[in-house]
Formats: sequence, structure tokens, C-alpha cells
Amino acid sequence: MPTAVITGCNSGIGYAFAQILIGEAWDVHACDHEVGPGLQALQARLHRLDVRFPESIHAFAAQLQGMPVDVLLNVAGIMAPPEKDNLETTTKDILTNTFETNTFGPLLLTQALLPNLLASQARPPRVCIVSSRVGSIGDNSTGGSYAYRASKAAVNSVGKSMAVDLEDKGIVVSLLHPGYVNSNMMLGMDNPEAVEPAEAAGKLWKVVQSKGMEETVFHRSTHHFMFTQKRARACDACHIIKCKCELGSGTGGSPPCQRCTRLKKDCIVTPPKSQKGRVAELEAKVEALTRLLEAQGLSTLSSKDGGDESSHTDETTPPEAVGTAPTAGAKKRRLEGSSNDRVESYGAETSEVSAAGGFTAISYGGTATLGLDQIVPVEMQARILHRYTTEVYPHFPILPLPAEHALENLRSSQPRLLQAIIYAMGWPILSVEIQEKVARLLMNHEIAMTAEPQTLELVQAIQMVCLWYRAPKHHKHLAVWQLIEASADIASQTMARRDEDSDRLGSYRAWLMCYLLSHVASVYLRESNANVWTAYHEECTNMLVYSAESPPGDILLAQYVRAEHLCEQIVSQLQLNDSEIVLDICSPAVKTKMQALRNGIIDWQASIPASLRIPSLLFWQHVATIHLHEYVLYTATNKQSFAAPYVVERLSVTDFPAPAVLQPEHVASLLALKTACHALLDLFSAFDSKTLLALPTLLYIPRAAYALYLLIKMYIACCAVGNTYGAVIGVAELRVDAYLEEAVDVAVRLTAVVNHGAPAAMRMGTVRTREWFENYKATMFNAEIELYAGDGPADDIQQQWLPFDARVTTGDDVLAWCDFPLMPGDEDDVQGAVPADLGFDDFLASVTAEEFDYGVPLDQTFD
Repeated sequence: MPTAVITGCNSGIGYAFAQILIGEAWDVHACDHEVGPGLQALQARLHRLDVRFPESIHAFAAQLQGMPVDVLLNVAGIMAPPEKDNLETTTKDILTNTFETNTFGPLLLTQALLPNLLASQARPPRVCIVSSRVGSIGDNSTGGSYAYRASKAAVNSVGKSMAVDLEDKGIVVSLLHPGYVNSNMMLGMDNPEAVEPAEAAGKLWKVVQSKGMEETVFHRSTHHFMFTQKRARACDACHIIKCKCELGSGTGGSPPCQRCTRLKKDCIVTPPKSQKGRVAELEAKVEALTRLLEAQGLSTLSSKDGGDESSHTDETTPPEAVGTAPTAGAKKRRLEGSSNDRVESYGAETSEVSAAGGFTAISYGGTATLGLDQIVPVEMQARILHRYTTEVYPHFPILPLPAEHALENLRSSQPRLLQAIIYAMGWPILSVEIQEKVARLLMNHEIAMTAEPQTLELVQAIQMVCLWYRAPKHHKHLAVWQLIEASADIASQTMARRDEDSDRLGSYRAWLMCYLLSHVASVYLRESNANVWTAYHEECTNMLVYSAESPPGDILLAQYVRAEHLCEQIVSQLQLNDSEIVLDICSPAVKTKMQALRNGIIDWQASIPASLRIPSLLFWQHVATIHLHEYVLYTATNKQSFAAPYVVERLSVTDFPAPAVLQPEHVASLLALKTACHALLDLFSAFDSKTLLALPTLLYIPRAAYALYLLIKMYIACCAVGNTYGAVIGVAELRVDAYLEEAVDVAVRLTAVVNHGAPAAMRMGTVRTREWFENYKATMFNAEIELYAGDGPADDIQQQWLPFDARVTTGDDVLAWCDFPLMPGDEDDVQGAVPADLGFDDFLASVTAEEFDYGVPLDQTFD
């Protein structure tokens, strides 16, 4: 039975659509912002869905998780009365409310149900948006209805973008214009052309069913429906000479055309390429032409001669960014000379670092680096490369470089890798503007990577970009996860055709880094990892450790890989990436698994040579321990909240575990998780700024954020109303305030050096988290104090824990240190803690927020 989701089903076209599909034996999910009489009259699955609110959309999508959806009909819409939506009367509230329903709703609902549509067995699955012709800018001859017209113009643009983006996925997108319909939206606006909702929905449904991938926008004209269709594609013979091709002379739109029939030619129609395919083809041609020009020494022409914007400077480029770029006179002399002269003019050798340790000017090693040279001076390239070898490589040796002439070798034989190193290592040195130009130059090449030779150099360059990734301004759509997948795909191809002369150790490193990056991404996103550990990974790791040709850094790199493999074993055996499965940590089978995994962490730690016990590697021990014990914070519904991003908006103050009976396993995991989070954050805060800026951004900062995120989750689970974990850990022991302050301090230290990229994002995130936490504490505190002060009936007060360890004072006299439940009628439990002349209930009522001192260690407790 096919499945359809329809919004706006209480009345009008949405209700009519639902009736039609129910009559055709569809499984209909009928939705509206309220379950009114119309919705209740439908023999369908009823849902309360308000498309104005993302929370409502996400809750609805969660109900349909894993269920294929064949058709999504976005019908819900609103229109303010014309007298309230004209130039003199429209307001921001009207505009906002209209856009939220008519524009944002269809987009966000389609986004949330995209996995369901992709799971559909229908061919093709369909997304339909009921729009309106009044959204047309060119067809607007009457004005007025500002909010409604603008929202429909915007949703038309949204629908067009969806059609382009979903074309490759085989999903058809329809924009439907029903014309004038007698519905609630048209109340008070009589129109003789208006039709009934059932008639409009019936005709629209026929059009929807007839729509194919080549058809785009539908509209209604007077009393019948028309749809615009892309012009038929010309046959190849007619397309070449740009003449009109009249396909379908008696053949129903199929070849041969009239011209080919008359001239007795073969009439062939080449299938159209997608827009993305055409772009990739053009980029490949541009890249091939660029390489040809570089090989001929012609790519140094100025922009006035047609050069690409990425290979010349502009008026905003600082003088220091130009470096030693060739002058116009030098270009002219090279072009006038022989081809040998052109090559030799760049061939002089100079040292990269002077004997005194300063940087000297370095010659151009070849035309392949001209684009980079005109953005970053060659002496600056040497400085950045020196930073990699002295500051970065000792901590994370992803790629060994020769001790001498490293820059010259990269420039002559691995220019793409050099660009990646400048991109990844240059951010503490280069200005933001220069970095953006480097990123643009590099990403333009990486986007067209399918046209590149599939080489080990390309894999290494992509991996370097991923580890120190920051989204460039011109390619924000390019996610690091896409680059990680591309790296793995290209690596598999290069490994399949490697020969005896290839860089075997370089291939081993690249293959292992593909594994490490893929698993890190899968854990952050809580998705399955296709690049699982195999016997070949083990072989590669052993070769790095035991090969006589391996540089010393390879042993450390192998330890990083083994540490990530340890994390993979924990994640896979405990099924952390499967949001549908929540294991019971008290069950014998899970206890056995956890003990074996705990032993694995101990064995790995014991295998680390003493010379390699550096903080950046020991960091992984705490990461693995956190993954091993984070199950203690899971509930049946909150598992997906452990996926990135680790922002406070994803925290729930009500969805926390509270087992009725605490078992030893709960206690052990809580304490182990708290200790691991503290240890990881202590280690992270202890790194100096230079080290933190040298460590791969992708591997360290998100994991520190995750540890802090888990501490706040533990805090909620230990202090919220109805908790049981508070009997194990007092909230003061979690030290959330202290770690938040440390995180902010670290971010401030980093932004003092680099005020953009990951440090800036970290500072913004930690400050926002600290604000949220302070607000949460204040809210919980006030709620608890009002409850205990007797604002509600005494019978309604349940056994609860005070949210903070509290020092209660009257004046200067300390009455008691408390970390236990204080309830009216508990006088016997706190004898001596309350003055004799002050009743216990009065004592509770007298407590105010100012009389509590948070986070102070307990000096005295009462049983």
C-alpha cells in the first residue's frame, strides 16, 4: 500500500486530497495544526503538525522514522485578509507568520522527511507544494497581498531548488497552482471562477500522477489545468546546426524527426545531462586547458589577457600577499624566449631556511604553483612548511617530509599537496583574506577531483584538508564529510592499482587515515561506518611500526590508528550508532562486553612505548572510556541527541535516565564517565595555545566539546525533578561551572592568536553554553525554592533533590550544609540543624536564592 503525507487536512484542498487518496487505497497520514472535525472525519492516520515550528516537524518525522513515504503533499497555507496585507497595513508579524507557514514549512518538512522519500519503492517518489500564480513577479499586475505574494514567490524558488537538488535522487518536485478555490482562505472574496476543493484536488492529483522528471511547474488557467513542459530535446543532427527539430511526426515525440527523415539521416537523441554533470564536465575542461597552458608556460598572463581571478591579485590584496610574483616585463621576456628559457627562468635553487634561522627568498619551482605563488609569497610558504615540520608533525605525524629541500620537492612534484599544507597550516600565519584565497584555489581543484588523476598525492591533500578543515566562504556547501568519503573512494582506487615503484609506506598511511577519518565522522554523526577494520588495516599498521624504512613518526601514527580502532570496537559492539537500539548495561551479556572492552583499553595503554606517552595520544584513552560508559545517560528516546553538533539547543531537561532501582553497574558507569570527562577536559585545558593550534581541529576540539556536553547531561540527570542519579553523584562533584570557565579561557587564549575558524567557533559555543547553564541553574533553583516555600499544596510535593549543594544561612550563622532531600515534616532527620525557635516549615519558607552558595564542597552532611 503506497504511503502519502498531506498537510492542511482539516479543510479545503488538503481535506479533498486526503479523501481522494484514501479512496484509492493509499495509507494517508493526514496532518494539521489542530485535530479539528474535518481531520477527525478522515479514515486516515491523524497527526497534529504545525509546520511553523521546527520542533513539531521533528517530532512528526520521528514518528515516521524508517517508514517509506511515496508522496508528500505540502498543502498547508495561510493568507491574511487583503485589507490587512497591503502597503499601509501589513506588519512584521503578518509577514513572519505567513512565511513560516507558506515557505519555511514546506522546505523544513521536506528536509525532515527526505530519508523517508529516499526509502520509497515508488518510481518516482514525489514532493508537491501547493503554491500560487500570485507568486509570479512578472505576472503581478494588481499589487497588494505583500506577505502572501512574497511567501509564494519564495516557495516557488524553494521548489525550483529542490527540483534541481533532488533530480539525481530520482525525486519529482511539483509546484501546483490550484487557481481560485472556495476554501477558508478565500472567505469574503467572491470570485465567479472559483471551484470547489474536490474539483481542484481531483484535477491536481491527475496532473501530479502524470508528471515526470522532465516536467517542472504546473498552473491553473481559468477552468482547466495546464502544465509547462521543457522544450523537447533536439536530435544530435539538428542540435549541431542549431535548427528547429520537429520530433514526433507520427511517432509521438520519438525519433526520427522530420528533417532526418527527409534527408535519410540517422536520428539520434542523446539523453540530457544533469546540471551537476554539465558543471563537472566544464570544470574538467577548464582544468585540462589550465594544465595545457601551464605546460606551455602561458598561464602567467595577466587578468587583462583573460587570466583566472584565482591566479592574480586584485586591488584588495595586501602588498605582502603578492610576494615575488613575476613582473609584466619578466612575463614578456619569458614569452619571447625559447621554451627552455621559460623553464630555466624558474629553476634557480636557494635554501629554504638561512643558517641564522631566518627565511630567505625561494625560487619558483615550476608553473604548477603559480596560482599559489601569486597569493602566498614563496618565503611565506617556507615559513608555513617550517611550522608543519617543527610544531605539527611531532604531535600528529600524518605526512613525513624530507629534511632538506622539502619545499622545492613539493613545488616540483606535489603542488596539490603543497596547497593543502598551506591551507591547513597557514591559519596562525596568514591573514583571513589570504587564507580565503588559498581555500578558494584549493577547493576549486578539489571539487573537480573526479577529473584529476586519482593519485596518492590527491588522497594526502584531501586528508590534510579534512583534519584542519574550515569551510571557505566561497564553498560553504562543501562539508568535511563529503571530502572524507571522496578520500576513501580515491584511496581504494589508488590502492587497487599500486605498483612496485609506488610509495608503499605513503599508501599505508593514506589507507589508515581514511579509516581513522571515516570512523571519526561516523561517531560524530552517529551513522554506520562503511570503512570498517580489516586484516589489511592490521597489515598496514604493522608495516608502519616494523618496517626498516619507516620514519620514527610512523610508530606514533600507528598508535593513533590503534586508538581509533579501539573506539570503533566500543562503538560497534555497544551499537552506539544505532538510534533504534538501547542496551541494558545491567544485563549479563552487556556486562561481559563492557568488561572485555575495558580490558582492551588497559591493554592498549600498556602497549604504548614510554617515549610515545604524550598527552595528545593519551587523550584517546579518555575518549574510549567516555564511549564505553556513556550508555548510562541513554534513554529510549534521547540516543540521537548524542550526535553532533554538541550545542545546548539539543539538550533536553526532561529526557534523562532515572532507573527506579540503581544497580552497581549504574553507579560504576556514572563514576567512570564523570572521571573520564574530567580527565579529558583537564588534559585539553593543559595544552598550550601553540599545541592546540597544531593538533588536528577535527579530532580534538569536537571531543572536548562532547565531554563538556556529557557533563551537562549528567548534571541534568543528577538534579532534575524525578532524578535518581543524584543519590550517586552530587552536582557539585561534576564541577560543570569550573570546566565551563576553563573552556572559555582556552577559547579566549586561542582567539588571541587566531580570531577566526575553529577558535572563534569554540569561543562562541562555550560562551553560549555557559549562558545556557547559568539560566538553567537559575530556573531550577527558583522552581525548587517556590515549591519548598509552600507555593503549592503540601500534598503535591514529592520526594525531590535540591538542585544544588546548598549552604543555608540566616545572617552570619551557618545553619546546615545540605545535600539531601529537605521536606516539610522532616524535623527529626535534621535535629540540631534548625534553631528551636524556628519551625521547620518556616525555615524552608525563609530561604531565598541569595542565601545559597553554589558549588562549595560539603563540610557536614546529615543522614
